[in-house]
Amino acid sequence: MGKDKSIEEKLKELILSRHKSIREFSHAIHMPYSTLDSIFKRGINKASVTNIINICQYLGISADMLSDGQIISSSAVNLENSEILEVLAQRYNLSEDAKGFIKSFVELDEKEMDAVLKFMGKLVSVNNEMAATIEPPQSNVFADEITQAKAILDKQEKLDKLHNDGKQGKGRLSS
Repeated sequence: MGKDKSIEEKLKELILSRHKSIREFSHAIHMPYSTLDSIFKRGINKASVTNIINICQYLGISADMLSDGQIISSSAVNLENSEILEVLAQRYNLSEDAKGFIKSFVELDEKEMDAVLKFMGKLVSVNNEMAATIEPPQSNVFADEITQAKAILDKQEKLDKLHNDGKQGKGRLSS
């Protein structure tokens, strides 16, 4: 397995996912390209606080978390893990089991997470293969069962009517 990416590499990837080039991004944030290039070469921790805040505000990420080596949305930083999980649960209608799985997953170390993600990828792949081979059910799969159920209900209604008519008839005869 390869070396983990530095925070500078991760930041560069984020920028390039939103802009055509680092130069374009430097123009967007009104920062000289040479300053931005220097940040990537010398490291985020050696950059001025003003420049880091400028970059982070534009990208919507937390400067505090960036200095700790993580790229996290500014809005997510203000939420506790349980609040983030609740937001996800509401957004994606997650069950209690799914929330428990997510809680367990985020507590895993990196190797364990990779193993779980590989397993999930295989599971999804197998599921997709199976779904492609299964024919969709015909609309009248239960037609016979429905017809039988209706017949039983009709018979029951007739029996109930006869029973009720019989009670009413007996009442008339005895008076």
